[in-house]
Amino acid sequence: MLRSWSNTAMALHYLHGVDERWEQIVETGTRLISELNQLEGLSISPVENGSNVYDLKVATGIDLEKLADFLNTNHQISLRPIETSGMLKFKVNETLLNRDIEELVLAWKAGINMAGQA
Repeated sequence: MLRSWSNTAMALHYLHGVDERWEQIVETGTRLISELNQLEGLSISPVENGSNVYDLKVATGIDLEKLADFLNTNHQISLRPIETSGMLKFKVNETLLNRDIEELVLAWKAGINMAGQA
């Protein structure tokens, strides 16, 4: 316990304002998902009983591994591991508040175009 004081102090610091930040996350995440769902070849839908978790599916012909690598390498967007079904879990969290939504959408659009090329 004596060695955990720094973790406790950090947790208490970030606890202040968590409700307000979560409202912003929900609003921003909803907007991002709405805009990403307008991109051809991409579908994001809520997980049953989920809160910040969604299912992300890409159209046949888009290499999900290439897309994930492109987004990570070029835009510091990390995707969850790909499930055997070809889907992956898409989560929104507080880090979303540090990014510009338009930039994120453009990054995904570029990634989808690149990963769909033969």
